[in-house]
Amino acid sequence: MTDSLSSTMSRVSPPLPRATLILVFVAAAMAAGCDSKDPTSAKVTKAETQDATPKKPVQRVPELNAKMMLPNKGSAFTYSAPQFAADGDTMEQPNRSTFSLLEDAKPLGPAHAPHQHIREQGKGRWSHWGDTIYFSSSDGTDPRQNNQKYVLVK
Repeated sequence: MTDSLSSTMSRVSPPLPRATLILVFVAAAMAAGCDSKDPTSAKVTKAETQDATPKKPVQRVPELNAKMMLPNKGSAFTYSAPQFAADGDTMEQPNRSTFSLLEDAKPLGPAHAPHQHIREQGKGRWSHWGDTIYFSSSDGTDPRQNNQKYVLVK
């Protein structure tokens, strides 16, 4: 500190003894969650590290039952999902569905694929159209027999 600032501070308040300053520092550090032996070890709670904006939980839908999958044409298969008809794509809203289709926990796609592309090109293309899921496996195998799990998530 400069001499003028130092002299001003000593007239305003008497200096605190060094032991008092150390106690104040240790008390503040302990209140912040530090280990008393290492005041730099402040413990940050999980809540303090998380983003303040709430995240939507992933809504898992039961695994698609292989016995309910029906061959369509070419590489395409269909799965009836009337419980999700209100969320499916339509002519007016061709990208309305917010579902993802997973094959053994890996996302398939592209989603909202034209059904003709699913049939002819396959490779994981899929569509949630109305109350029906049109899809193809990523490797062109029959999803009823390839022992892979297919799950819709939102």
